[in-house]
Amino acid sequence: MELSQAKVIVNVVEVEPCVMKLQLEMPAERADAIYRKVRKAVTSRVSLPGFRAGKMPPALIEKHFGARIIAEAMDEIVQTAYKEGLAETELPGRIVGSPSLESAPEKYEAGKPVKCEVRVEVNPKITIPEYKGLALTKEKHTVTDQEVEDRLNSFAEMGSSYQEAQKAAEENDMLELGYEATIPEGMEVSDKSSYLVKAENTWIALHEPEVLPGCVKALMGISAGEERDATIAFPEDFAASDELKGKSLQYHFKVKSVRAKQRPALDDEFAKRFGMPSIEEMRKVIRNVMEREENEKEQNSLAKQIIDKLLEGQDFPLPPTQLNNVIEHSIQNRNEQLKKRGLSDEELKAKLEDAEELQQLKDHVAKYLRQMIILDAIAKQENIGVSQEDLVSVANSFQREIGDGRANLNTVVKEKTSTGEFQAAIQNVRDSRTIAKIIELANITETEVPAKA
Repeated sequence: MELSQAKVIVNVVEVEPCVMKLQLEMPAERADAIYRKVRKAVTSRVSLPGFRAGKMPPALIEKHFGARIIAEAMDEIVQTAYKEGLAETELPGRIVGSPSLESAPEKYEAGKPVKCEVRVEVNPKITIPEYKGLALTKEKHTVTDQEVEDRLNSFAEMGSSYQEAQKAAEENDMLELGYEATIPEGMEVSDKSSYLVKAENTWIALHEPEVLPGCVKALMGISAGEERDATIAFPEDFAASDELKGKSLQYHFKVKSVRAKQRPALDDEFAKRFGMPSIEEMRKVIRNVMEREENEKEQNSLAKQIIDKLLEGQDFPLPPTQLNNVIEHSIQNRNEQLKKRGLSDEELKAKLEDAEELQQLKDHVAKYLRQMIILDAIAKQENIGVSQEDLVSVANSFQREIGDGRANLNTVVKEKTSTGEFQAAIQNVRDSRTIAKIIELANITETEVPAKA
């Protein structure tokens, strides 16, 4: 048998669900051939004083560079054994993450086979749940004229301004004022909460949400130049300040001016602010946007129904390292979001250590990974994939997200690949197509959803 034909011997042992050990054996003749090849390559690259590269006696080569040759040779032997051995199994399409070397000889011995063990994690073999002919319900809503008008009015609200008015304050007016609370002896207010007990020149809007609880009612009817005393009672669940929770304080207000809300008229001039030629054209654009939103809601609802049906009763094992890595990443993201919410140290600690919330997060991750595995299996069965155009499109979207058109596309892809974002985006493209295919194959009952009152 030719040396190149001596096959690597492989035996697969299931260590635990989704964890396999590959027991590999590189035949002696092939291991020796790899060692000689590596020794020749190293010899051609190195030199010693008095000798030209490639002209050193074998004994000197072994003495000075033997450890290096063995290390490089063993590395190539193990990698070759893993690559060829893995190809002899049914595992390649199921591998998750990177392999890890469990055991290998400490040194190479001529004339002896090289045995090693490599641990790999794999996606489980699953029975694909029935996905053809699923019974789905599409809740369809037709956008009404009133809803278009409500959306248009919301734009007008955002475009409102406040003009000084010589009148008593009414609901939705804006007050320019100063205020100060009388702090009881022994009560301390931190810098974080100081704006709630004293402000010399600020603004308060007479509508919900209120900066100071009850201030709208307390200040209704006040005019510019007037002063007023009022009791402000902070509820027990007041989120803006722990120090003020459940406290009632006496406030003194001094109003400098009253500003009345001026809402723009819904006319062509208003539409031009948004780049529209007329108010009627703006209504058409708003309707189109709202119809797209409704269609997206319908598709999201169908997708959720599909996922729920596909995951029903599914409790197959998951690759442990992948599961733990995603859980850790999710916990890290959750903790960062909690810290940004401005919670007190005590509230933050309670949230971070909430065992029930942590378990919910772990369950959510496990559900997501099972969803990903099932959709991947369906995609393979339906021959759904991603194209080169898809890869370029995702890369371009990341480039636009960075906001610098000069950013090198390859650099962007490399960066997003290192964080896993590129792979996730590609996965989303494939999953979306798979769900679209399941919707195409489904039995859908359509029901009309009335407009919200």
